[in-house]
Amino acid sequence: MNSTQQKPSIELQVTTAAASGCARVLTIEFARGHYDDERERVLRELRRRITRPGFRKGKVPRDLIEREFGERIRAESVENLIPAVCQQAIEQEGLDVVSTPNIRTLDLENPQAVRMEVEVDVRPRLQLVALEALRAAEWRPEVRDEEIEQELERVREQNAQFEAVERPAQDGDFLLVSYVPLDEQGEERTGQRVDNYPFQLGEGQVVAEFEAAVRGLSPGETARAEVQYAADHDNQEIAGRLVAFVLTLKEVKEKHLPELDDDLARDLGVDNLETLRERMRDELERRLKQESERDLREKLIDAMIAAHPFDVPATMVEKYLDAVTAEYEERHRRMQVEVEPQKRDEFRTSARPSAERAVRRMLIVDHLQTEHDLRASEEDVDNWIEEKVQAEDSEPARVRGFFADPDRRRRLRNELSEERVFEFVKSKAQVETVPRPQAP
Repeated sequence: MNSTQQKPSIELQVTTAAASGCARVLTIEFARGHYDDERERVLRELRRRITRPGFRKGKVPRDLIEREFGERIRAESVENLIPAVCQQAIEQEGLDVVSTPNIRTLDLENPQAVRMEVEVDVRPRLQLVALEALRAAEWRPEVRDEEIEQELERVREQNAQFEAVERPAQDGDFLLVSYVPLDEQGEERTGQRVDNYPFQLGEGQVVAEFEAAVRGLSPGETARAEVQYAADHDNQEIAGRLVAFVLTLKEVKEKHLPELDDDLARDLGVDNLETLRERMRDELERRLKQESERDLREKLIDAMIAAHPFDVPATMVEKYLDAVTAEYEERHRRMQVEVEPQKRDEFRTSARPSAERAVRRMLIVDHLQTEHDLRASEEDVDNWIEEKVQAEDSEPARVRGFFADPDRRRRLRNELSEERVFEFVKSKAQVETVPRPQAP
């Protein structure tokens, strides 16, 4: 049995010193005999399995095994013994550790004792201000009439019809364009040709030089465009270069919007235009209510951080940065763009303030969940899933199957717990209701 599965019965001498922020350094000392016993156990186990010419299995001389496998024996002994020693020392000191112990020094040369220094990050002890002292403003989710009209226009756009026309392209048209870059000699790079690329003229969906080149062309006509790429462009092949293209307009489609009337409403599954307006108002109000709630939550978090600033564990910040940096690199990989180390480092630096705030937010929410017993139970999760099944009234097996995934279920439980926290904080804090702010 691997000794990491057992808590060692070792007498430890431990002292703890504050390093910086949430970091603590544990100086641990214990009798050398414990390490020697573990090393002997590893050696015996290895000797039992090893065979060498001239020796039966299990009968290879110890000194030969020592010479050939000495470093391996030492590494396995340390791997088996030290993590358990660290855990015992942490428990002995009563530390709430949030990081994997980092072995700074390990002295195995002293024949009497093993001495080591271990650095860990501990959870900060929060003593938040009384929730009744918090002040925040919550804006009313008021739907404006112009937003209803904007939604109706969006619906018209979504249900637009497009008709191919034989005339020069103008803003608002949907185009199919083929283009090919030219090399330094003006020859086409045929391997990089793109055929039938769709975009709407005048909407900024392609570079301005492309739009200017095809505006006024009729189907079948060609034009030339030159694009100056920025020196820091993600694609190093074209970064800082002036690249010429030949564009061919393949097709022009004119957009026709449906009338805003009862017929359009019936096409969308409602009785008339007025019913469509009311449905849109209800949906906008629901979305605005969610947005207002999210805004209030962050204001309450900011108020708690401002009232009681605290250090955050560096390892938690780094772990958060690792995750967002991985997402940043994955987005670029999907676009088939390689991220340069310098740009990755710049992104990581720019993300650090938000990472520190995110960790503070997580620690505050976790503290409140523990302090006021607000964590959702497995039964709460089951009840939420069943309420969703009843509300959707279709495909209950699909809904239950979706949340049967352990990760999804864990995320749902965390979300329900967080909702409880903010409902509790909101009930205690001084929350003022204010008009919805105007859009910038």
